[in-house]
Parts: sequence; structure tokens; C-alpha cells
Amino acid sequence: MNNSSFQPAPPRGPHQGPLPWPPRPNNLAGAADGFVLVWPKYRRLVSGQAVASMCLGILAAPFMFMELIATIIGSLIFTLTVASTAVLLSTGGLVVAIRSLRELKRQPDAFKGRGMALTGLIVSVSVLGFAAFLLLIAALTASV
Repeated sequence: MNNSSFQPAPPRGPHQGPLPWPPRPNNLAGAADGFVLVWPKYRRLVSGQAVASMCLGILAAPFMFMELIATIIGSLIFTLTVASTAVLLSTGGLVVAIRSLRELKRQPDAFKGRGMALTGLIVSVSVLGFAAFLLLIAALTASV
């Protein structure tokens, strides 16, 4: 067998000899005294519960505005129908937001999305409060 066809690769770059293994990044910003930055093995995932809480809170907001219009018009049945939908969506958003914040607190290295969970929590609580206020106004102004 002729070994002349197999030639090792010539050294690359300004250094002589083989490449260091494992390869190190050229940009060692923040590395001092021979310490090398350690990259995480995986990226943190966005919490699905945080996304769901934000979506449920945002979905409840239009029903709250429809409840406002129904209260202004004076239709008690339409107000109750729309208010129940808004209350159900925002209660779901509130429960999922609390679960998401607990999940993020328990596993901070695995999940991210605290801002989305807080957004869902705040929107859900504000929709619940405003829906309760509008239901009270609709009940007080309803003609029996």
C-alpha cells in the first residue's frame, strides 16, 4: 500500500502545529488570567404557560370593551353574556400566570418568560376588576 497519497493537512493560520482542542473562541472578551468563558449546553426555553397567560389576558380585553358597549346600550343579557366570557378568559389567564411564575421561580435555568407571565397577570387582573365594575353598573342601572 502506497502511503504517499495520504498527506496530513498543512498547518493553518499564523500558528505552527496542530489546532488546539477543544477549539477556543478568538474573541475572549471578559476572559482574564487564562480563564475561558463557559458556554451553556442548552438555551433556556420560553415557558409555554407564560405565553398562554399573556394570550388569555389579551383575548379577554376585547370582551371587556364589548361589555362596556353593552352596558352603555343597556342590554343586561348581552352584558352578562359578554362579561361571563371576559371573566372566564381572564380567570384562566390569572391561574396560568400564577402557575407560570411558580415554574419560573422553581427552574430559573430551564425556562424564561417572566415578562410575559407578568403581562398576562396584570392584564387578567385589570380585566377582572373592570368587568366586575361594569357588571355592578349594569346591575344597578337595569330596569326591572
